[in-house]
Amino acid sequence: TAWVMVATAFVLMMIFNLGYFEAGLIRTKNAINPIMQMWTGVCILSCTWYIIGFSLVFGTSHIVIGSVEYTCFFNVPDRTPFKGQTIPGTLFGIYQMMFFTIT
Repeated sequence: TAWVMVATAFVLMMIFNLGYFEAGLIRTKNAINPIMQMWTGVCILSCTWYIIGFSLVFGTSHIVIGSVEYTCFFNVPDRTPFKGQTIPGTLFGIYQMMFFTIT
């Protein structure tokens, strides 16, 4: 559990470092733009993942897409392992959210 928390923090740092990398590739007067785009993207995509994304990806499958049983992380176990995992469900969801936002 502790290692997944550390890995989640590392991925979060990767997201913002990608913004600083992109800022270094453009002129100095425009450097704030990609950094603000990263912040905005992380905020919007994190909310999207929390509200519906986790449910559509890890919900009970209906041919192609999942269901809405985990909308807003309802019914996701917070202290017991998620389906087939050894870490709590909310931690698994946050870990997956970091990769959702960096992609």
